[in-house]
Formats: sequence, structure tokens, C-alpha cells
Amino acid sequence: LSKRIGAIFDFENALRLDPTDARAHTYVGQDFWLLSRDSQPTPHLRDYFLSRAEAHLSQGDVALPVTSWARASVALDASDFENAARFARQAQRANADAEPDDRVTVGLPYNLEALALKSLGNVEGARQVFELGLSTDPDCFDLLSNAASLYAEIDLSQEATNLFDRALSLRPQDPLLLNNIGYFLEQKTHRLEEALDFYKRAQRALLPESHPQIDTNVRLLTQTLK
Repeated sequence: LSKRIGAIFDFENALRLDPTDARAHTYVGQDFWLLSRDSQPTPHLRDYFLSRAEAHLSQGDVALPVTSWARASVALDASDFENAARFARQAQRANADAEPDDRVTVGLPYNLEALALKSLGNVEGARQVFELGLSTDPDCFDLLSNAASLYAEIDLSQEATNLFDRALSLRPQDPLLLNNIGYFLEQKTHRLEEALDFYKRAQRALLPESHPQIDTNVRLLTQTLK
């Protein structure tokens, strides 16, 4: 956290010397967005970090895919889903034109667009974007885990199971994924003992931290199985 804050100060000092440095705006904007996620700020401070991120990213280097990708991420976190989808599509186009060293992970902009469309109520559109993303980047963890959750919600249980398994093979200790698999097993397939096992694995993966929702899932399902 201290390194990220130090990087922000360094970039902002550079921008005082050259306020038109588009790449510096991109990188400081990205750091403000990451700060809104990593520092566990109050809601007011989180909104401040997001607004600072967008202020810099709007002046960023549009040729860098990370600029549009970060703007999409900021918009999604701010519940501005229309702009999140728009910036995600811009990142996809920028990725196609960028030098290899400047690209973001291919699947990430598709993941953001699909999440934005889902939040807008366009479930079929989200599904199509997830599938398009996975056709170009079949091992993108974010795509696999979020597409699996969408399939679970729309009762495509076999498709959800396949994607959850692929995501689990990439990150077997990811607590959010383990919790989501547990929820799927509990709510959609009614395999309660297996679900509890995944909830407990999510708890262990978080140690020494904890998450109230995961703890609640363990407690309630344990009571159900008594």
C-alpha cells in the first residue's frame, strides 16, 4: 500500500512538470483505482479514489489498452455500467492494435464488458461476450469464474460445473471461487455436504483474515446438516 501511494506521489510530481504526459495520467489513474480496492477505504474515500482515477484516466494515453481497461474497471466499481461496457469494448480494440508488451490480458476486457451487460440486465448479451472472450483466452481465470457464476444463475448446471472446474484448476485456493462453488452446490444441485466442504475451504484459504458472508454460509449450512 505504501509503495502504491509513493508511486502516485511520484507520478503526480512528474505531471506538475509536464501536465500533458498521457502515460503518466494513465498510470496514476490506475494506481488510484487499485488504491480504492486494496486499502479498504470508507465509502466516501473510495468514491474519492474512483473520481481521482477517472480524472487522470480521462487524460490518459488512449493507445494503451490499460487506459480503457482501467476506465472500464472504475466505471464498473462506480455502478456506471453503460460506460463500463463502452470502455471495455475500447480496451478490446486497443489490445488488438497495441504492441505485445503494452497489451492487457486478452480476456480481461471481455470479462468487464460481460459483467457490465449482466448488471444492465442483458443476460444473453453477457453470455455471448463471456463465450467470445473464452474463445480468445480460454485460460482467463476471471472469465472462467464469472461465466460459471452466470451459467449457474440461469440454470445451465453442466456448463457451470465445467467452467468452475477449469477455474479451480488454475486457482485452487481462491476464496471467492471456492465460496461461489459452494453456493452453486448448495442452491442449484443441493449437494449440501460438498457445499459445506467448499465453504470451509474458502474459510481456510482466507486465514488469518475472514469474510462475514463466508462465515455465515458455513454457520447456516452446518446448522442445516445437524
